[in-house]
Amino acid sequence: MKLVVISNRVAPFDPNKPQTGGLAAGLEPVVERSGAVWMGSSENRGDGSEQPVPLVKTGAGDVARLNLPEADHSGYYTGFSNSTL
Repeated sequence: MKLVVISNRVAPFDPNKPQTGGLAAGLEPVVERSGAVWMGSSENRGDGSEQPVPLVKTGAGDVARLNLPEADHSGYYTGFSNSTL
């Protein structure tokens, strides 16, 4: 069985920079060591047609970044995830 984590965004996973924020700092080592999959929005915008979302190998785990369409980004990420939650 594999752990799958879904969050509002996925950290950049840059080995040359320390993670900022509790979620990124806590999940990065879990994904890299356990083989978990972490899925969330990326910093990029898309048109919503990317299917399936590609998995990027990160240590023993994988990361899936969804490029949200511009129309959904402000309502979902900025509005719901950062304001409401």
